[in-house]
Amino acid sequence: MERNKIFYAIKNRCLYLKLSGTIRHTSCASLEILIRNGIEQEEIDKFVVDLRPATYLDSTSLGLLARMARHMREKSGDKLILISTNEDVNQILSSVQFGSVADIVDRWKNLPEEFLESEQFTKQIQSHREMIIKSHKELAQINEENRKKFTAVIESLEMKYQKKNKFNPS
Repeated sequence: MERNKIFYAIKNRCLYLKLSGTIRHTSCASLEILIRNGIEQEEIDKFVVDLRPATYLDSTSLGLLARMARHMREKSGDKLILISTNEDVNQILSSVQFGSVADIVDRWKNLPEEFLESEQFTKQIQSHREMIIKSHKELAQINEENRKKFTAVIESLEMKYQKKNKFNPS
């Protein structure tokens, strides 16, 4: 497992995350996108986060995990599952009373065998956004009437995605 990385897998209506190394605010953009997308997906019922490869979590990453915990509690009444065996990470979790919103365990059955790197996911989202804007620009170039119709749409999309890119370093 690589250092300072975020990985994900989706299996049986569950979003699995694996946090590796030191997870600070500088690497949380992908984590935020994954969590937001998981929360918005009706097919996702549960979140499990494998923290065993993690060595440190800052307050930003903890806040994102708390967001997942709150969403699970509101959606199903279940607690977020955190898998952690690192004493330093467990101490961090304990210091902010994470045990009240998550079940912290040292192992979990049926973890996916294969995880994807979150940067791939982030790049796919960015590529999708660019495709949407380019498609609308192509429509606008067909003729003057289309230019008038689609200019506002293009500007709106660019503004919307520019705001989202503040959270997305890709």
